[in-house]
Amino acid sequence: MSIGLDLPARATARISAAGRHRAARGRRRYASDATVVLAGLGAGAVAGSAWVLSAPTWSTPGGPVTVLGSLTAMVGTYLSLVLIVVVARVPWLERDIGQDRLIALHRRLAPWVVGLISAHVVLTTWGYAMSAEISWWAQFTELVLGYPWLMPATLAFVLMLAISAASIRRVRSKVHYETWWVGHLYLYLSVVLAFGHQLAVGSMFIGHEWARIGWIAIYLTVAALVLGSRVILPLARTWRHRLRVAAVVPESEGVVSIYLVGRNLHKLPVKGGQFFEWRFGTRQWWWQAHPYSLSAAPDGHRLRITVKNLGDQSGALATLRPGTRVLAEGPYGAFTAERARPG
Repeated sequence: MSIGLDLPARATARISAAGRHRAARGRRRYASDATVVLAGLGAGAVAGSAWVLSAPTWSTPGGPVTVLGSLTAMVGTYLSLVLIVVVARVPWLERDIGQDRLIALHRRLAPWVVGLISAHVVLTTWGYAMSAEISWWAQFTELVLGYPWLMPATLAFVLMLAISAASIRRVRSKVHYETWWVGHLYLYLSVVLAFGHQLAVGSMFIGHEWARIGWIAIYLTVAALVLGSRVILPLARTWRHRLRVAAVVPESEGVVSIYLVGRNLHKLPVKGGQFFEWRFGTRQWWWQAHPYSLSAAPDGHRLRITVKNLGDQSGALATLRPGTRVLAEGPYGAFTAERARPG
């Protein structure tokens, strides 16, 4: 009798779990689509504003080409800020969309950013050259050497091209993770370097105070998201939980498990299947963050990661000493044990 009553209950539980799983996937898809739509609307608003504010330039020699150069600059720069936001580890984006979708969006947008910024360099220089009736190269040299903030902006463009080249799959496969990771940090530098020349010489901002204020506000918002998600929140959690290495246990050849303990781990908002960006407090590795997933369900007392020797840092983890301080950014990842279990 008990078996007969238990079977419908199990079936109902499976149906309920499957329904929750489908609902979670639906929420992730909706959040992802909504993010793309909002980013697109923002790009459209930036392009429209640039078009209207550049209207007086149309009638000058080379004006239409210069306007196109301004449009590509504004949209490309806006999308570069979107690139930064989607990989800034913003908690609500990570939770509702998931890192896999955010990384996919980042990869889709990156070629557009490089293409638009490259078009800006070519078109704006060409438009100015037509107006001055000189060659493209002569005009480019004059802009870089004679206009305020153009030297830093040129360096920003070179950095962006280098980052783009390093991200090509064939090149990326030959580059150490540590080199690739540090190289990508220069994206922040390139965006900062480009900011000054936009306000100093951008036709959309000269004499348009509200446009300047709006553009500065966008930059400040992105900076707040990055600092809050990548610096302030990890430091606050590090202070609260005081993670440290408890033991390093060899599992097989080239594979070790690292056990971590700390304070108030039962309050750490982590689920099975999620991962952290780990920084281990050694002289060599404190400045690098590496992603490792939890290899055991969190029990509120300790965490465990299992690492295979695939590179410089992952191989060196076998030599970690108990007591080594650990800074963990996260948790990240929407593919948790709950969402992965359909029934």
